[in-house]
Amino acid sequence: MPGKRSCDWGMTRIAAFIFSCAAMFSAVAPAWAEDTLSRIARTGTVFIGHRQGEVPFSYVADGKVTGYSVEICLEVVEAMRRRLGLTRLEVRFVPVTPATRFIMIGAGKIDVECAATTNTAERRKLAEFSYPHYVSATRFVTRRKDGLAKLVDLAGRSVATTTGTVNVEQLNALNRKEKLNISVLLSRSHQEAFDLVSTGRASAFVMDDILLAGLVASSPDPSEYVISREALSPPEPYG
Repeated sequence: MPGKRSCDWGMTRIAAFIFSCAAMFSAVAPAWAEDTLSRIARTGTVFIGHRQGEVPFSYVADGKVTGYSVEICLEVVEAMRRRLGLTRLEVRFVPVTPATRFIMIGAGKIDVECAATTNTAERRKLAEFSYPHYVSATRFVTRRKDGLAKLVDLAGRSVATTTGTVNVEQLNALNRKEKLNISVLLSRSHQEAFDLVSTGRASAFVMDDILLAGLVASSPDPSEYVISREALSPPEPYG
């Protein structure tokens, strides 16, 4: 698609994904793809957008950027290096947030985002997506002692979610449809939203189930939290 940059490389089978990415670089949108590859070949540098704490896909541990999506992206970078005939291709990691990721791609500040970004029709107007590398669904996490199991249990309560995510739209739509009178609290990061729940300032945090699981697992006492069985969205592919 002319004028678009790439967002979120990934596929469950890395080898197959590498070949598909190579085809994408050569076939899509010569207006930008050739310029991007020419710059990468000239500078020997590729800029990868990553998250600070999006376990298990894209996060920083012991000062190193890592995660499932990041590992896939690095395999793609190696395929690019071979395709361009470079002896070395430097990776420069650039931190992004859910609110800034598409801005950074559109501005050319990053060449690819390696994280957990849901592929939607609206977002495909802003960026190219890879084949899906994971499928999640929207759920919510609460403190176990609060006994909140279903969406209707959140009626009249404060519920957190992260700005710049599809979960905001989903929560607002359900709030209107079900007339739940939920007070939606927008947070700058997943960790900030989770902290609102852990401190009792929010009754729940609505987000992708796998990301909630990562936050719970990383908390001091995972047994204090429960993720809803009820899904608030259909399955959603990451790309």
